[in-house]
Amino acid sequence: DYREERPAEPMHYLLHSVLVHSGDVHGGHYFGFIRPDCQSKWYKFNDERVSVACADEAVQQNFGCGNEDEPAPQAVHTNMRNRTGA
Repeated sequence: DYREERPAEPMHYLLHSVLVHSGDVHGGHYFGFIRPDCQSKWYKFNDERVSVACADEAVQQNFGCGNEDEPAPQAVHTNMRNRTGA
């Protein structure tokens, strides 16, 4: 069973992209952040517009969950690559 196989060393991953849904279950808007080479700049893809983004905007501002005093952030899906490129 593949779940029982454990690597000898911890696996390390690099965040490649973040897909964000802004809105609620009744509607909203999708946009994404991509770091093509997993090393340098983040790019925000929002409809027809592409702009440079910082890591904080791409990752930290789209992670976690809100509480009663603070609205919940957008739904987020991430894509990671292991360091070997697989």
